[in-house]
Amino acid sequence: MNRIKLLAVAAMTALFAVGIASARPSLPEGPVSFKLTAMQQMPNVVASKTNTTSGATNITTTTKYIITSTSIVNNDILQLLANSFTNLPASITSEQLMTDGGGAFFVVTPTTTNYVGNVLRISITSTVISGTQTTVNKNPPGTFSFTESATFTQVATLTYDDSALTTRDGSNTSITLHGLLVTKFKDPNSTSTSKFTLTGSGDGNIQGASTVIKGVVTGSTSTGN
Repeated sequence: MNRIKLLAVAAMTALFAVGIASARPSLPEGPVSFKLTAMQQMPNVVASKTNTTSGATNITTTTKYIITSTSIVNNDILQLLANSFTNLPASITSEQLMTDGGGAFFVVTPTTTNYVGNVLRISITSTVISGTQTTVNKNPPGTFSFTESATFTQVATLTYDDSALTTRDGSNTSITLHGLLVTKFKDPNSTSTSKFTLTGSGDGNIQGASTVIKGVVTGSTSTGN
């Protein structure tokens, strides 16, 4: 499974290497929340009126273009995933979307954890980092503590693409959401927490319908004692 770390461990300076490298989350870690809006073009409405006079026939045609806006939240993503993955329940009622903090997503049922990162994933292209790290070495040797905090601002793309799968209803979904991903990370003495927010817009198709999409995806992870 290819997972691109939202915390961008490989890109970090030595200042953060000791603490964050030791705080990589296990799988899965925390809940994720989707709050998106999908805009789709409805069929055009055409009205025509004919006016005939003694000298001419006038035909007036009016075309009305309509866009519908639909909210996409976790339940909607879960229903899309249930259509993409036939091993998931066809009617999802008690499942939860989870993230490992590293670009991968899971559907957690009461009895199973299902990896869906080959369809739903986040990728990173650029990162800038700000933060601090404080370490304390106490005498006698062997007692060591540290605290650190960092904010990662990254260019990210959220992708949902099941075009390689045979879905339940035969339709496929392929959308991308481009934007800025901001991750706030804290790690006091090997107990780490992180919260991320991806805000962006994009396009694609949802079950065959051309779609423009915008919104926010948020999530959190935690590890340690």
